[in-house]
Amino acid sequence: MRLIGIAVVLSLCLFLSPLAQAQPVTLPLIAVLDPGLASNPSVGTAYFKEALARLGWVEGRTVRFETRYGEYQPDRTSAMAKELVALKPDVLYTSSDGPVRAAMRGAKAGDLPVEQPTKVDLTINLKAAKTLGLTVPQSVLVRAGEIIQ
Repeated sequence: MRLIGIAVVLSLCLFLSPLAQAQPVTLPLIAVLDPGLASNPSVGTAYFKEALARLGWVEGRTVRFETRYGEYQPDRTSAMAKELVALKPDVLYTSSDGPVRAAMRGAKAGDLPVEQPTKVDLTINLKAAKTLGLTVPQSVLVRAGEIIQ
């Protein structure tokens, strides 16, 4: 009788094992909007991905990236921003300046000024960081121009 019980347990394990393995794992999605060219990503985008990798967030293993490039064209950047938002990412990152952020908010490209950035504005989303299991050091928080709770 005991052997029958063991045989039933083993049979169930063999039957259920492929089912357990078939369940897809959904990795967190980070959407990246780079205002530049795919052939030459901005330093900010490259640094962001490298910093995450150093923290253990490896593309394809622990996180998914969807990156879009604006090719320095405001209309394209706005379209790419809308495309990324439609993916409902866990985090949306851009290393861009004010006009690109305005395009992301729906401003018309013709209304955007052509300007050179004069400063870098750091915005930190603590809710997104918490979702990813990241702790933002106080030394970084004090440098942020905006902190999203």
